Amino acid sequence: RTGDKSALGEAADSYRSALRILTMDDNAFEWAAVNNRLGEALFRLDFESGDIEMLKHAISAFQSALQVYTRTKTPMRWAEAMNNLAQVTQVLGEQLKSAEALEKATQACRVVLEVRTKSKTPVLWAATQNNLGSALFLLGKMTKNMDHLLGAAEAFDLAGSLYQSRGMGK
Repeated sequence: RTGDKSALGEAADSYRSALRILTMDDNAFEWAAVNNRLGEALFRLDFESGDIEMLKHAISAFQSALQVYTRTKTPMRWAEAMNNLAQVTQVLGEQLKSAEALEKATQACRVVLEVRTKSKTPVLWAATQNNLGSALFLLGKMTKNMDHLLGAAEAFDLAGSLYQSRGMGK
């Protein structure tokens, strides 16, 4: 939580060690949870290093978690892992200047918003709206597509309105 690079590295190493013992067949939910946490640690480490390979490993970890977390059986865990995947894909798309990756990030955010609804999980909904806004903004900036930029503004407005209504934007 502190962003301490050495602590994040130690956490990633611990998650990797756990994955040498845990298997999807024997402990599916624990295995998925560790993969999700590994992806989060690697994603945060990328902020420190800007290492594209770290992002690719984070994506792989989230994809592994999504082998267990499904939209029908574990919708909230699925939405968390899918939202994490969208964030990492967005950052990778920005670093690689890849419109395709940014488009994948926007698509992932949109499916997450079908589970993270404003009425059921308003703060998580707003966080995903914010992620969608970021991905659309970067995509619009890259492609010069005004529709993406307008979509970004709408997503940011939706998120901002909820945060402001809850006193979170001050």
